[in-house]
Amino acid sequence: MSLVALDPNEIIDTFEVVQESNTLMNFLNSQAYPNQIVVVYFAEFPCKACDDQKAFMRALPNKYPDVVFFQVPKGSPITKNNMWCNDVAVYPTTKFFKNFATTQNCTAYYIGYGPEQIEGWIQSHLEPLQ
Repeated sequence: MSLVALDPNEIIDTFEVVQESNTLMNFLNSQAYPNQIVVVYFAEFPCKACDDQKAFMRALPNKYPDVVFFQVPKGSPITKNNMWCNDVAVYPTTKFFKNFATTQNCTAYYIGYGPEQIEGWIQSHLEPLQ
């Protein structure tokens, strides 16, 4: 499956872009810190809510340097061949993973525009890396 051509205006430049399942799964399963939070953000452009939330999302990696942030572009192969990414139908969607290597589960998700909810979840689950 071929990768999606990316428009630089669609990319959140402070996030790691992930399009292939192996990249995400290798990271989730081999986390150096079991309690590390991983945020996976799904957006499409044009999308009013995605556009409105972009500046907020761009600031998160600098605010929470111990959290890993991935962006999955719409139509990427991972959205078809990864069970954690193939159920997104509404944009934006944010998925949260913590202790994935142990739980093998998505800890939480948020669908739609929701800066307060996204940051609130991170703040309530953030702990020093072990």
